[in-house]
Amino acid sequence: MRASANGSLAVPEDEPVPPQPPQVANKTAKQNLAYSVVLPAFFDENGDALTYGVVNLPPGLSFNASTRTISGTPTTAGGGVVAYSSSDGRVL
Repeated sequence: MRASANGSLAVPEDEPVPPQPPQVANKTAKQNLAYSVVLPAFFDENGDALTYGVVNLPPGLSFNASTRTISGTPTTAGGGVVAYSSSDGRVL
């Protein structure tokens, strides 16, 4: 004799959790001198692939998103806030 029961099984989608930013110390580059720094990675709780971006870089510097590297030769003196961001492609 055999008995059985039926039920349903739901596998919900992961809750969207935004990537968590790393601690990034203030950086200093010198005008007309080559500069390069690799920024630390964000942490994604869901293990999603991340894309990176930087805005407000001083003239002469550029950002390589695949290596998280700011590099170049700053052409003007000054300072400002550089924003470093990451996305896992999920919409909150």
